[in-house]
Amino acid sequence: DADLVSGAGLVRAIAIPFRKAPGADAQHWERLCTVANGLQADFGFPAPAVSVTSTGGFMLWLSLAAPVPVADARRFVAGLGRLWPDTLPPADT
Repeated sequence: DADLVSGAGLVRAIAIPFRKAPGADAQHWERLCTVANGLQADFGFPAPAVSVTSTGGFMLWLSLAAPVPVADARRFVAGLGRLWPDTLPPADT
């Protein structure tokens, strides 16, 4: 497991999990695509990276031009959750 947080509490990437729900088929992929396309269309982000998890889900990776505090990255993801409440997965607690 790679630690994305520097010793100074900064991150250069944000990883958003899209877990496969039992019986949901490709819904996690469709939600990921909606968020990825929205980030590009609404905010001008470059295309994010996508990885496949060992549990059959996906991870959406956003690379940041400059390191930001972890709290700022979490606020950004929380804001995306308010923008796309039915699309973005619930935040991990």
